[in-house]
Amino acid sequence: MPHFRDLILDNVHVSFWRLEESADEMWTLLSTMTDCAPYRERFSQIGAEKRRREWLSVRCLVHKHCGAAVEVRYHDSGRPYLWSEEVKDLPEISVTHSGDRVAVAFSPRDYRVGIDLEADETKAWRGRDRFLSVREQRLLPDSAAVLGAWCAKEAIYKLCDVPGLKFLGEMVCEDLKKGQLHVKLPKIGNEVFVVLHRIEGQCLALAQWETTKLI
Repeated sequence: MPHFRDLILDNVHVSFWRLEESADEMWTLLSTMTDCAPYRERFSQIGAEKRRREWLSVRCLVHKHCGAAVEVRYHDSGRPYLWSEEVKDLPEISVTHSGDRVAVAFSPRDYRVGIDLEADETKAWRGRDRFLSVREQRLLPDSAAVLGAWCAKEAIYKLCDVPGLKFLGEMVCEDLKKGQLHVKLPKIGNEVFVVLHRIEGQCLALAQWETTKLI
């Protein structure tokens, strides 16, 4: 049985999957959720087993949450969105992969969302000078908090969908309290409060704002 988990963070539904199935097993699962014919050509072009499993897992989670008559498409920037001829008011989505984990965030239509999963505290700590200023590092008490900041900035990058937005200097950590990281975005004149959550040894970051705040 697939290892699915679902959680609600604020008004966002997050579907989480620890991948233990082969691509063939996941294709069989997907075929129980929707007509796979539209997916065959694209799937046949994906060579690596890991990439095939990631690609299939996202479609499985989307169809599990939204039903059969929905398709994952992508903006020119690469940001995913849902499309359907039959279903109206589809949610906004964001996707993340980390090792053998995948998560898809489903946000109400009026809210854009960005999600990220990260697990390697050591890697984040060693590379902290690349994405945190000295001032930001003083705000973060340990390697777990540094990992949270890295994860948060990845989620914000997906949320903003602004090519070239820099992690250092253009996303500025201001405060960390009770599982929320306050980050200012001086380049685009905005700010976001990122929800941080631990799940199966992973740090999950969720960034969201109303579409009325979009630049």
